[in-house]
Amino acid sequence: MGIKVREFLNRIEELYPLELQEEWDCSGLINSPPLEEIALVGVCLSLTSRIIDEAKSKGIGLILCHHPLFNEEPQEGEVGFQTKRNLELLSLLKASGIGAYAVHTNFDKVSMSVILAEKLELIGLEVLDQETGLGVVGRLKTPMLL
Repeated sequence: MGIKVREFLNRIEELYPLELQEEWDCSGLINSPPLEEIALVGVCLSLTSRIIDEAKSKGIGLILCHHPLFNEEPQEGEVGFQTKRNLELLSLLKASGIGAYAVHTNFDKVSMSVILAEKLELIGLEVLDQETGLGVVGRLKTPMLL
């Protein structure tokens, strides 16, 4: 029993609209899973070959990651280490039959600051950058030593 990939991605995009991402960001679908339905979703901060291998061994059909593989579309002839490494990860995803989707700055703007502020039990939260919605500032509920 699984969920249709498109239904899952539509829900993610309702929560974290792609329109909210920064213009340089490449959040969204990194690699489409070959199946229309998935049973398991993995979550990670950044894709690595180890994560992809682990996902394959566990039968995960889609990885939801925070960081996209690229901050902008790779240009022809780019052979920098980061680009080369990420192109290799994209090839590994395809060969493994695993989809990947990134929620980066759109997630940051909607949830990241609030989640961290809650974990730190900050009070009196204010948005740090009104223009982008990125970051919050608050006071510690209980003072603590650095």
